[in-house]
Amino acid sequence: MAPSTTPQVLSLYRSLLRAGRVFHTHNYRDYVHRRTRDAFRAAAGETDPRDLEVTRRQAWLNAQFKADKSVVEHA
Repeated sequence: MAPSTTPQVLSLYRSLLRAGRVFHTHNYRDYVHRRTRDAFRAAAGETDPRDLEVTRRQAWLNAQFKADKSVVEHA
């Protein structure tokens, strides 16, 4: 795999954060945001486009089984 450029890394980071917004449950959204942020800090400059596909697939699956909003989301 060829080395990624800074714009590609930032694009992947933003795409992962956007994909995480699709989750209807606050806990999942928060988890994706924290996990994305922490993973990018730990592996600065290293990317794996498969992570984005996994997040998108999980967000789609989560949307199929919607739950009532939590107390945190009603505030």
